[in-house]
Amino acid sequence: MSKLVSLSKDGNDLDWFATAAVFEWVADFIRARVDDPEISEKLRRQALSGYLFVGELPDRTREQIIRALRDDLVPAMEAGPPVQPVFEAKVRDLAQLATSCQ
Repeated sequence: MSKLVSLSKDGNDLDWFATAAVFEWVADFIRARVDDPEISEKLRRQALSGYLFVGELPDRTREQIIRALRDDLVPAMEAGPPVQPVFEAKVRDLAQLATSCQ
């Protein structure tokens, strides 16, 4: 079953779909970079339902997450244990999608 991370703020098509394993790793990555406990809890609840709506977050938090996805996601993956090629490709796709966000 596909899970969703939506980076869209203004209705743009900035959606990323992944399997549970990749999604859960990304959700943990995102939540670790959010310093507001209420927003972190909101993201935790969303992740349990299989989606993260980053575009609906306050601008400061959204920008913080987009920057982390763009700049830190791939290095974080590369610093961890080896992953399957499909996992790596999906992570790189999300990092690239984050470069499309304003």
